[in-house]
Amino acid sequence: MKIYWIDLFCGAGGTSTGIHFSKTNSTVLACVNHDVNAIASHELNHPKTIHFTEDIRDFRVVEKLKVIVDEVRKNEPNAIINLWASLECTNFSKAKGGQSRDADSRTLAEHMFMYLKAISPDYFYVENVREFMAWGSLDANGKPISKDKGKDYEKWVKRVISYQYNYDYRLFNAADFGAYQSRERLFIQFAKNDLPISWPQQTHVKENKLKKTTGLKKWKAVKEVLQLDNEGESIFNRKKNLSENTLKRIYAGLIKFVANGENSFTKRYNGGKVNPEQKVNSLNKPMGTILTKCTHAIVKSVFIKKYFSGRPMGKVISINEPAGTITTVGGQALVSASHLSTYYNNFGLHSIENPSPTITTKDRVTKIDVNFLDEQYGKGSARSIDLPAGTITTVPKFNLVKLKTTNYILNPSWGGNNSSVEKPCCTIVARQDKAPLYLVKINEEPCFLMEIENFFTTHDYIFLEDLENNTFGPHLEKSIRIKIVEFMFLYGISDIKMRMLNIEELKQIQGFPIDYKLIGTKTQQKKYIGNAVEVGQATVIVESNYNALLSKISA
Repeated sequence: MKIYWIDLFCGAGGTSTGIHFSKTNSTVLACVNHDVNAIASHELNHPKTIHFTEDIRDFRVVEKLKVIVDEVRKNEPNAIINLWASLECTNFSKAKGGQSRDADSRTLAEHMFMYLKAISPDYFYVENVREFMAWGSLDANGKPISKDKGKDYEKWVKRVISYQYNYDYRLFNAADFGAYQSRERLFIQFAKNDLPISWPQQTHVKENKLKKTTGLKKWKAVKEVLQLDNEGESIFNRKKNLSENTLKRIYAGLIKFVANGENSFTKRYNGGKVNPEQKVNSLNKPMGTILTKCTHAIVKSVFIKKYFSGRPMGKVISINEPAGTITTVGGQALVSASHLSTYYNNFGLHSIENPSPTITTKDRVTKIDVNFLDEQYGKGSARSIDLPAGTITTVPKFNLVKLKTTNYILNPSWGGNNSSVEKPCCTIVARQDKAPLYLVKINEEPCFLMEIENFFTTHDYIFLEDLENNTFGPHLEKSIRIKIVEFMFLYGISDIKMRMLNIEELKQIQGFPIDYKLIGTKTQQKKYIGNAVEVGQATVIVESNYNALLSKISA
């Protein structure tokens, strides 16, 4: 049995690559996209596919595709023809926030009917965001009318069904199928009345649900595809200082990952004692550890910082978890913090041991690496921590206990959360140029190496001078810059470094092979990655469809 696919809105090839990787007798027959560089990228990786650099609303494209499909059916009457449409989601997505919607973009689904009529595919697949099901009328200002929520979607579905199709849908998180990214998307199947509809079975699960489920694996850690040795640039010695919001999110990550939350930080800040047992990070917690060699037994942690609006504490994700959704706007910063293992436990943020948050088309993930010394002295022996990168041991120099590296991802995308590299990455979106993802490293030297002269503002120096002279007044407020440096002194942190996640990392988070070829500027390439369907998600859906058809034939 041979299956031919037509990939509409193909972009640089997420769906097509997923089909190519599937264990099926499938071929991507043709694809359509309006972006020249996206099609050029697709053609480099899928040279046997027929490529159309056209607007899908152009009926001439439909006519050309009909000729191709008619020829296939003439030569292979038993072949299955599948149509896949990853409709533009920008003007449906919640990431649009309170902004007005493009009414024309929201009606692209209406143009699918000329394809259904001309080609009459055996299966019609649609991929979009959850909010596509809320498609309804807009008011004069381009805002959705609440009372009409979902009405246009229901009408559209009924009209597709009228072409002799059965209908079903699923909301899938790519991390549940082994992706390095936590990316929820809506998948719709329309199948001709005599054909089966099948969906893939979940293979992975979030760690806190692992014990309740049988036969499932733990979510993949995004740290597996991060280049943690690439530390980045110090946040203190930059030509252009980081914004207040970025600094607030870095500070939030320090408190949550380094200080083990607001309560633990407050105790330490106020001089209170913390039970040593509460200072050891569990391997079962979101933030895991990786092997680090140095005389101070440093452990690294990486977090992903988000630049989107919202409370800073809610924007930190461990790299032990899936990354958040990769968007078209750069917004995730991978933060690698080398810090004391005794200070971390019960992390509620996103770890690099889990899939990344969804990758967007904008750069929004920053890697931050934090290294610092344990200030506590004692006789306690070090604990070995077995991780994919190796085992961490302590060095009994000056009775220092082992240090840990905290890895988490900063994602500035709207509504996103900072996450640990122990989890899947956040969703990748297309606009990676406005708010890139960053990697931050904190050095372990017991002295301060960063240059703070240009880091502090005039307001900061006035505050510090008044504090020193005991003339501090209520009119002055401690800035986020002072809070960060104060935190560093408290925990023996010498520096914080940060860099954007690179194209190789983003490609792998989105499921592409590292050698996948992309054309265009770095900004364009990141946009194509964020716009793509997560490759592995497409693969399992295609395989499920194929196996269901084989079962029907053999029955």
